[in-house]
Amino acid sequence: MSELWRSRWAAIGAVLAITLGAGGIGFIGASNGAQPVSVSISPCRLFDTRAATQVGIRGTALGAGETMAVAAAGASGDCNLPNTVSSLLINVTVVGGTAGSYLTVYPTGSARPTASNLNWSAGQGATPNLVSAAVGTNGRISIFNLAGTVNVLGDVTGYTVGHAPNQLSNSQIGQMRWDQDPTTPGVFGVGDGPISLAFDGESIWVANAWAGTVSKIDPATNTVSGTVTVGSYPDAVAFDGASIWVANESSDTLSKINPLTMAVVATVTVGDAPHALVFDGSYIWVANRIGTSVMKVNIHTNAVVATVGVFLDPEALAFDGSQIWVASRMSNLVQRINAATNEFTLPTITVNSPQALSFDGANIWVAMNGGFNTVAKINIANNSVIATIAVGSNPGGVVFDGTNIWVTNNGGSSVTKIDPTTNTVLATISVPGGPWGIAADGSNIWIAKFSTDEVAKLRQ
Repeated sequence: MSELWRSRWAAIGAVLAITLGAGGIGFIGASNGAQPVSVSISPCRLFDTRAATQVGIRGTALGAGETMAVAAAGASGDCNLPNTVSSLLINVTVVGGTAGSYLTVYPTGSARPTASNLNWSAGQGATPNLVSAAVGTNGRISIFNLAGTVNVLGDVTGYTVGHAPNQLSNSQIGQMRWDQDPTTPGVFGVGDGPISLAFDGESIWVANAWAGTVSKIDPATNTVSGTVTVGSYPDAVAFDGASIWVANESSDTLSKINPLTMAVVATVTVGDAPHALVFDGSYIWVANRIGTSVMKVNIHTNAVVATVGVFLDPEALAFDGSQIWVASRMSNLVQRINAATNEFTLPTITVNSPQALSFDGANIWVAMNGGFNTVAKINIANNSVIATIAVGSNPGGVVFDGTNIWVTNNGGSSVTKIDPTTNTVLATISVPGGPWGIAADGSNIWIAKFSTDEVAKLRQ
């Protein structure tokens, strides 16, 4: 493709590549066909035929010439994979083979191939092999054993699903309107160093850290409708139902913006390095990262009405309806403040390197960076971590869109979509350019691309 055409496509906000996990890159072209998406997961055991440790449909060894069909889609064994799964990356292990033999793993309903996936000798110890297996009829895979008897184990480490088609009409394809494809993120320029986002019910607001500004984006037209100069290094933004609040980390202030007039109507002095904001329905709360405190601000008088000391390095805040949750990254702790009494609620919860928080109505989700590259799910009823999900490198932001959890992976240049019910990764989408802040507007996911001075818009 010539540079001229590259420029023309970029001009209409085209983003042509979607990362398919370890599977590479798929390009959205003039076909409405589905593209597969590869997803890496924490290993789950799909089957184990040993009687003492049975997982799945049977607890007896495979006999000579026997084929076992195993459900791959949906809940099966210890796994719960999407019903649309099209192939598995599965570590298959044989134990206790009584004769020299081999296994063949293939899609149920298809002719068994003559090739083998795993070979062993009689009396050989446990023998594993990593197998890529297509899923066949009724979402199943088949495992064939040639000779003797043998127990078989299968641990799924990843899978592929069919990616939704680009959903463009022929007319849109003819006009090259790839930006209108609901499965493809659009990209739009903003200020220098976009780092945080908020939705006010009509517009997306972007804090541009290096520029010292906030951009207002119209989600219908994908255009910047205004820019407001605020303090130095604004790195958090929130909406209180009437005004936009911005935390200026290097100025130790908050800026309060009238979203209609685009004017700064108040500047509030807070603690050292204000870094995170959350609204509790009545007050704005701000985490002062270097000041190791959280402050409560009256949104009508613009006055600080309470200061609560917290553990080292408060990076993120969330509100669960009654409590303010605080992620103290360098302390490896998540703590809670009663929003009414301004007092700590015990116990604190140990979470490695908590960077970002989001509430889904029943659970707090914690993005853990610092090399941990996971997301923790905390049940607010018992204040315990009930799940940990592997995501991309250096997760920096997390948001709940009403159905799914989305995580930005700054080091991995991607966004991870998680089903909060099954705690499984649904998709990993390429978003190059240092994705950090993230917000949902009810129809789209918005991502701040810190390194390229852009925001990406991804339809939910």
